[in-house]
Amino acid sequence: MRIHLHVGVHKTATTFIQGRLRGNLAELNRAGIGYIPLWQFRHSDWGNLMKIDPAGFRIEDHLADFFPRAIPKEITGLIISDENLLGLCGAMLNNGKIYAGVRPRLAHLRRLLAGHEVTLFCAVRRYDAFLASAYCEGLRTNIRYISFEDFCGRVNWRRLNWVSLLGKFEEALAPDRCCFWRYEQFRENAERVMSALAFGHVLHDKMAETEKVAYPSFSQMAVDALESVSERLGRAVTAKLVRPIADALPKGAQYPEFDPWGPAEKQRLTRRYDQDCRLIAPEKWFLAPPGLPVRADAA
Repeated sequence: MRIHLHVGVHKTATTFIQGRLRGNLAELNRAGIGYIPLWQFRHSDWGNLMKIDPAGFRIEDHLADFFPRAIPKEITGLIISDENLLGLCGAMLNNGKIYAGVRPRLAHLRRLLAGHEVTLFCAVRRYDAFLASAYCEGLRTNIRYISFEDFCGRVNWRRLNWVSLLGKFEEALAPDRCCFWRYEQFRENAERVMSALAFGHVLHDKMAETEKVAYPSFSQMAVDALESVSERLGRAVTAKLVRPIADALPKGAQYPEFDPWGPAEKQRLTRRYDQDCRLIAPEKWFLAPPGLPVRADAA
């Protein structure tokens, strides 16, 4: 059976992708394509991934999760999409490591999917934007408030490298094929990515009303306000105020987005991002970065 596994990374339009899949679930099922909506996936046995025993597991026994109305006679493939399969952003804040536990998680998932053809779908994002967004995402769910300065002091952000991280994903999962793209290219190529993820099926432009709504991005003012509260009232109080302050001061025309990098640092990070992307084998890119040839099936 063919399985398309979309693992994120975090803050690369994952909520949009999952909402579009959920909104097209009936059409996908009729085309023989199975998909478990995000929150159903996280609240099912899949949510306790590491507790599933590979010895007694067959994904064929769980097809009703992918096809809630009726299991078709002919199955085109299954889609699994959850960025938390890689880990949590809150963990990055606490331990200073980017996806520290990803190897055992993906290796365990590979054992669960043994005997099936797995394609790994994954997006990457500019280092400066990813670190800022992952920090804010982690703040929303973390029980402790951690300043961005503290976060940068813990995480070795100067050594963040998508070449190495994607290599870890591949080594652990051992997929039959990879489909990578850059978040910066997604907006103009969303339909192509969605169709590839959906086994060539064209998805309608509709989102599921019941799917998770993306959180608004943090504004610079929201982060500054949280730091000010922390200095006056302490981290325990600030942790309880992260969501209300972030929601009250969302990124927009009135409040510019959180951008902690100076021009020179941002330029260096962007240049390194472009260089690193060119080090990844061209055949693994679904959307080729500037300077690399376009893959035949992505043309």
